[in-house]
Amino acid sequence: MNHWDNLNRYVERGYAGISIWNWHTLPGYIDQRYIDYARANASIGINGTVLTNVNANAMILTKPYLEKVAALADVFRPYGIKVYLTASQQERAERRYKQLIEKGMSDTLESLLRDIRERDARDAGRATAPLAAAPDAVILDTTGMTIAAAIQFVLDRYGAVWPGTTSKH
Repeated sequence: MNHWDNLNRYVERGYAGISIWNWHTLPGYIDQRYIDYARANASIGINGTVLTNVNANAMILTKPYLEKVAALADVFRPYGIKVYLTASQQERAERRYKQLIEKGMSDTLESLLRDIRERDARDAGRATAPLAAAPDAVILDTTGMTIAAAIQFVLDRYGAVWPGTTSKH
């Protein structure tokens, strides 16, 4: 699960309001919603999370913030399911393009695709923590999939059910 959260608790580009991570109270206080978040993700087969946005503040790498991240990792660790979500660069550019158009913003598909290619190369090639799936991750390529189809894949894979139902479909 990727978050576009900034350390000031605001979500990148204002997509979803205030962050669920209250960095100022960590690591000493673990909010119940962190546990609920971990359980909710695990219930549909997701237990990998990126806590900050792709333009993360370097302060996240300082000792105090690494202690905060470790506290959150301790909350998530017992749930043990790993899923790495991906889609082709073209698909991701098209999705981003549609988001921008819906918000009344503009860019070109070519520019977005170029940016994604450059970012992917940079993220995969960095010396520390390169972008890569865990060796035991289930790769879910969502290229051409609807959100519902991606969720159904995870539910089927882990024998889970849609919330509020007793069957898989």
